[in-house]
Amino acid sequence: MWLAFPSLFDFGTPPQVPEIFKPTCHIFYGMRMIDLSDDLPKWSGHKNQSGLL
Repeated sequence: MWLAFPSLFDFGTPPQVPEIFKPTCHIFYGMRMIDLSDDLPKWSGHKNQSGLL
């Protein structure tokens, strides 16, 4: 896992984000500031090491 700011990348115009850059889940969702309504799994802690919410 690594963290990068989206503004560091240029995916062209219109943007075409490669699959490898797309999110696969949300981690630490129990401490979220906003609710997200997508179909990605939401973990209370680290992926596969905590409970799904």
